[in-house]
Amino acid sequence: MNISAAVGIAAIMVALAAPAGTGAQTAGTAEDSLCLHFTSGSRELHLELTGAYSMNGTLPLTLCNLHAGERYGLVVRGRGLELRRGYLHINSDGTPRVSGNRIGTFLRNAVMPGWGSVRAGRGGGGWTDLTSLGMSGGVFYREYREREHLDNRLSVLLDRLAAENDAVRRQDIRLQTYIASRDVNVQNEHCRRIAVYAIYIYGFQLIDPWLTGGPPGIRAEEGGTVVSVRTRGQSTAK
Repeated sequence: MNISAAVGIAAIMVALAAPAGTGAQTAGTAEDSLCLHFTSGSRELHLELTGAYSMNGTLPLTLCNLHAGERYGLVVRGRGLELRRGYLHINSDGTPRVSGNRIGTFLRNAVMPGWGSVRAGRGGGGWTDLTSLGMSGGVFYREYREREHLDNRLSVLLDRLAAENDAVRRQDIRLQTYIASRDVNVQNEHCRRIAVYAIYIYGFQLIDPWLTGGPPGIRAEEGGTVVSVRTRGQSTAK
């Protein structure tokens, strides 16, 4: 009977010890979490962090349950301000830092103009680049076909001039040849200008991630628990 009582008491002690251990582990995890207070000099600046779940709000904003060594997606937007995307890293000492994905945006824009900008959340700029390049490509094709037509006409006139023996007719063909040659030169200039415009748009959207599509700027204050977020007004370069 005494042995049965002892076994019963031991079982009760084990059952009570298990929840206590779980509670201690949960408390330790909560102690490891960090809180950051985000502030900004801009009005109506909205911040969003994404990870296992999403946290967002209008600044000033305090977000908790952040952990050292983890990375969170960061989006900053506001009326009249550039939308900025990046990654918020919590260093091992608890201080935050921000990195961007400019290389990925650059490579996507190189493969398909505007794709990287749209993926980065700058849909207006991305679709503008793609539409501008598509329209300039269509205009260039039309002007190039016209240039080929004028060049063929010039070749025909030169052949007729070489075969003609009558002086009066040669003078008339020579005048037509001069006009056709001038038209070809003008058309070449049209094609050149359209090509330069297309190259400019393509090149600009490649460097756009470094000009207007970078990650948000942050500055940690008061031991890293207060974070000042900064961005800039919408770009008018385009």
